[in-house]
Amino acid sequence: MAKTMVHCFVWLIVAAALIVRPSKAFDCIGALQELIPCLSYLQAADPAPSIECCSGAQDVANSANLSKDELQSACRCLKSAAQTYPNINYDNAKQLPALCNVNLNVTIDPNIDCTKL
Repeated sequence: MAKTMVHCFVWLIVAAALIVRPSKAFDCIGALQELIPCLSYLQAADPAPSIECCSGAQDVANSANLSKDELQSACRCLKSAAQTYPNINYDNAKQLPALCNVNLNVTIDPNIDCTKL
């Protein structure tokens, strides 16, 4: 069942990435793939993010810490994924950067206004 959920998540990532037009410098598909280990934490199945999740979040933070346009692209990417994937616990999503000791500069939230970053 977990394997099916991961496969479903990967396909939703691909679909979200096709909807979002990221800038050349920010790789939406790559960023979402980095966050796959965070899925169980983001769905509140695990009480804390794994080492792999935090490593992926750090990689995303490093790639999203760029220009305003690239940051907005990262925002649109994560927003689209949040809107497409069910059962995301947004309280956990908001806590993820602090728990992983990273600054994502973008909140994983389906209601964020990316133009205000």
